[in-house]
Amino acid sequence: MPSTPGHGLPYPAGTDPVSDGAVDFQNLAQAVDPALLPKGGAANQHLVKTTATDYQTAWATPPAGLPAGGTANQIMVKNTSTDFDLRWANQGIPVPFGGASGAYLAKKSAADGDLQWTPLGGGWVPAGGAAGQVLTKSSGTDFATGWQTPTGGGGSGATTWRDTSVVDATLTTSEIDVLNFAIPANTLATDRRFHILVSGDYLRNGSGYATARVYIGPTMVYTTLLNPGANATRRRWRLDLDLLAAGATNAQLAYGVWYHMTAIDGQNSAPTAGAWIPLSIGPLALDSTQPITLRVTGQPTASEAGTSMRRSHYWAELV
Repeated sequence: MPSTPGHGLPYPAGTDPVSDGAVDFQNLAQAVDPALLPKGGAANQHLVKTTATDYQTAWATPPAGLPAGGTANQIMVKNTSTDFDLRWANQGIPVPFGGASGAYLAKKSAADGDLQWTPLGGGWVPAGGAAGQVLTKSSGTDFATGWQTPTGGGGSGATTWRDTSVVDATLTTSEIDVLNFAIPANTLATDRRFHILVSGDYLRNGSGYATARVYIGPTMVYTTLLNPGANATRRRWRLDLDLLAAGATNAQLAYGVWYHMTAIDGQNSAPTAGAWIPLSIGPLALDSTQPITLRVTGQPTASEAGTSMRRSHYWAELV
């Protein structure tokens, strides 16, 4: 039996015998019915597909149109994540046209929204430069700067650090850093000198005492026992150390003095009141292209308030 080209509805050919007219009409009605418009529907509804199956349609109310209201130059934005939930809103400050590659957006005046594209230049850090160099004025003109290698000898190339915070190794038997200072990478170079002065005090007034240690990089270069007679008064200690580059980035020498009082503060100010230990260390082979760490540690033998080694301040200079 042939069918219509559009919807595929079957119908008898001209030469087909009609054996039962009622049945043939019933078959035709059942074939045609699904392709007809569905019944019902309200004014302004739309015909929509309900499934992917042929002819599966229904009347449906269309989604809401544009929201009412709004003023000139407003834009439509999503109000929530719900479909078709829209509202009118004011625009943000528009970005001006133009602008070269690398330019930044800057205020043109104090007025709101008055912006302009500004070429990268005045007031910005210049490009280039090598590790360890410093930013230096190249002339009296505003923003005229350039990267320069710092010079030593106590002039403008000197860099200093200072810290007066107190760090105490007490109430523990662990080795505690009372100083942990990192000389920045690429600053000691081949011909510079680093000097540090560290001072503090210690207490030996219990069953234990403290061990002091000094490290340059991973190497312990000095250790001593802070173990005089017990007394409730704190005694002073001090480290004065120079680390010198020896012509290469991986060659250094160190010189200095360690001092700690054995008599009680105020009893005797003569050198015999304490231990003065000269330090001469080297050659060292530390990689100064990486940070070099200086440490002073204290390690009590008893976890008690009467055993303590603390740092009161340090001052350092790189020239």
